[in-house]
Amino acid sequence: MRQGILDPEVGIFWVINKEPYIYSTPVGEAERSGEFVNHPNGHFDFWEELSAKDSPIYNITKGKDYDFFSRGRVVYSLDEDIYYFYADKCIIDRKDLIKEIVKRMNLPKGKYKVISDFHYQCSNCNKDYY
Repeated sequence: MRQGILDPEVGIFWVINKEPYIYSTPVGEAERSGEFVNHPNGHFDFWEELSAKDSPIYNITKGKDYDFFSRGRVVYSLDEDIYYFYADKCIIDRKDLIKEIVKRMNLPKGKYKVISDFHYQCSNCNKDYY
């Protein structure tokens, strides 16, 4: 990290009761997979921690699956020198949430694309959610 400047981060996030919960890694410390740099774990891996009994949001997450709430991921493309911000439609429709997540992950202005992806569908967006 350069002095006074925070490195951009890649990672996963949820929005639960309008609050972003982010698990991220500075891009320089993240895993490389082909042309992409990515956070080493997925939503399923971190859900146990986020929904644990000692979690401050346990009463909200109790009994819910990892894909119940809106979620997304930020990855970095080495070839394109751009960050891809994949997210649930419920997040994409909220510019204030995107702005907050971008700020907290230190994404450079003009260097990210916000993209909807069928993989990231919460219980409200997925008509087939059980």
